[in-house]
Amino acid sequence: MDWQERLIGLYLYICDHYETHLWVHAQRLSNNDDPKFSDEEVLTLYIFGIMQKYTTIKAIYTYTQDHLHDWFPTLPTYEGYVQRLNRLATTFSPLVEQIVTDCPSCECFWHSHLVDSFPCVMANAKRSGKACVAAHLVNKGFCASKGMWYYGVKLHIVAKRSDKGLSKPDYISLTGAADHDLSAL
Repeated sequence: MDWQERLIGLYLYICDHYETHLWVHAQRLSNNDDPKFSDEEVLTLYIFGIMQKYTTIKAIYTYTQDHLHDWFPTLPTYEGYVQRLNRLATTFSPLVEQIVTDCPSCECFWHSHLVDSFPCVMANAKRSGKACVAAHLVNKGFCASKGMWYYGVKLHIVAKRSDKGLSKPDYISLTGAADHDLSAL
């Protein structure tokens, strides 16, 4: 299947589910309830960008602007796109649940893998303003599970689930402490 068929299929899939139940999570309470660039298009572009292996909103937007402009002629500015994407944040959880339900191969991945991250503290909150260890990678962030600010990195691991023993890591990555887990994933 080529990229055009995947893009059209994804758009139709999102439109179908948006019309049935996702619209509730993205309900507009303003007089701008019918924008030129629809919520379905915003969601489609973001998920298609992820499918194309782009990891940032800027990269997804740039790819769309450079390669898909004929398909989406009413694409807003980057700032407008990010604002619309942020307003649709509550839609992603039910959308991902629906995708996992509908896609057996996706479900297989989530049931067979574990995803986690944990902080590697290089300086505590008191010394974080003066710390200069590995300054090109390290920054200041907050660990919600430990309830602390720290200067350091996060270690992210994607591992295969194992019932018999320790899980085997498939992917290990380091990011700055301020990077969000979802963007790292």
